Amino acid sequence: MILITGAAGFIGLNYIKYLLNNNQKDFVVVDKLTYAANTKEFLKLGVSFEKVDISNLMSLERIFDEYKIDSIINFAAESHVDNSIDDCTPFIASNIIGTVNLLQLARIYKVNKFLQISTDEVFGEVPAPGKFNEYSNICPRNPYSASKASAEHFVNAFHNTYGLNTLIVNCSNNYGPYQNSEKLIPKIIRNALDDKPIPVYGDGKQIRDWIYVEDACSAIHAVFENGVFGERYCISGMCETSNIELVKCVLDRLEKPYNLIQYVADRPGHDTRYSTDATKLVNELKWKPSWNFVDGLKETIEWIKNESRI
Repeated sequence: MILITGAAGFIGLNYIKYLLNNNQKDFVVVDKLTYAANTKEFLKLGVSFEKVDISNLMSLERIFDEYKIDSIINFAAESHVDNSIDDCTPFIASNIIGTVNLLQLARIYKVNKFLQISTDEVFGEVPAPGKFNEYSNICPRNPYSASKASAEHFVNAFHNTYGLNTLIVNCSNNYGPYQNSEKLIPKIIRNALDDKPIPVYGDGKQIRDWIYVEDACSAIHAVFENGVFGERYCISGMCETSNIELVKCVLDRLEKPYNLIQYVADRPGHDTRYSTDATKLVNELKWKPSWNFVDGLKETIEWIKNESRI
């Protein structure tokens, strides 16, 4: 039985749908159903579910007592950078304490496999033409990425100290259906559809590496099934674009004017560029993305339009 945490959130929900579409049902989900959860859509799936906060060790231990857990995939995390700047306390609880709780129980209950879902943000920023890879220095620059980096250190420590079979994936920026409106792409699309100002930090020239969530899920599954224990794998959609180019692309597709763009004061500690090299994943696990950015963005826009009509 696979324990999947945080599966009512954006990537977790899409991963559950990926498993169900591939006729895999031997899993149980725990989630505390925060504001970022797509609770309505998640509950419609009818999967085995327990409402649990992974930072609560006693509640989490009950799951291990009731189910025969042999593997763990940890999606659970507070993930919005702006929120971490306002108050990092929930990030410490979920991203660090929650991960350590899972690792402790994985060791006690002799779990066979532990996959930590992390982010490329733990590497900080990279100047062009460089890219992050599995050997890049960990250099987080905001409270969110610091909490995820700390969790990674504990994952590696449990592998080295206790022999726990661990895996880490560092994924570039995801987008697609079911993403919370606080995130960049859905915020741009929704504001544009409603003819509302679209806030752009600084000059908008910050570069991000985007991956359609369905591709991220297939990459995560490839690592879960065939990754080498004790190693990390970088996941990338191999699509870099600046934030301002992204905004203009959405506005062009929706036939909306550029005067909706509203430049605002830059975010503290805002990383200039992320770029992730997925060569290891491609060469060793034979994975490759199926979606290009244009098609993925079109699908995302259509999903948000349809959701808005419901």
